[in-house]
Amino acid sequence: MEAPEVFAGCDLGAPTFDAVRDLALALRSGTVEELDDRLSARAGVRFVPHEPSSRRRGQRLRVAEDLYEVRIATRREVPTRPGNLHDLCNALAWAAFPASKWALTMLIAATQRARLAGGPRRLPPARSADHDRLALIDEGGVLVAGDETGDAVAALASGRARALVFGHALVEHALTGRAAVTGAALFLPVDRSGSIDQLRSRLDATLAATLTSHRGWPAGAGLGRIPLTALDAA
Repeated sequence: MEAPEVFAGCDLGAPTFDAVRDLALALRSGTVEELDDRLSARAGVRFVPHEPSSRRRGQRLRVAEDLYEVRIATRREVPTRPGNLHDLCNALAWAAFPASKWALTMLIAATQRARLAGGPRRLPPARSADHDRLALIDEGGVLVAGDETGDAVAALASGRARALVFGHALVEHALTGRAAVTGAALFLPVDRSGSIDQLRSRLDATLAATLTSHRGWPAGAGLGRIPLTALDAA
């Protein structure tokens, strides 16, 4: 398949890109304006140019409404850096998994509001364990459709499971030739049959419902480890 200009030289046929391939192939230049035009209706949010602050982060007094996730939660606008591959991959993830991305954003926004409770202040340097866990899912999650938990690599290799990459940082790594990275496996009790689009929809709905009902990923469920190379071998 011929990759669009923005993905020139990338092998979008690799299994790592299954969840976002159709969306990526619809792009050409990858500008913020194009992302907003082509992806926003499906994503449920607008993609707007990121406006960098003139002051260093640590020197500023912040209010919750300044923060990235809170802005998305209140305005449905995703600040996006022009020409930034990480942010482009994030936009693709929003379009691929809109319900789950929204659920994650609402949860992270709540933790961010708690960090700045009481009015303008410098953002505390440490995040909570819950925040770190949500960020790990957002950046490095791999959704595994199957009826079991445990060894995601073995489940994929045996055909007992299928997986789609959720975390946009993993997609970015793969696009830049760094596929030898490990993601966080989230087992979800989802029917693994059907097309990629059908599987993606079921995984999105199930993950969003799980995050919302548990106010995060269930503590007892755990997060396994899965190398991206396991998807290629499945």
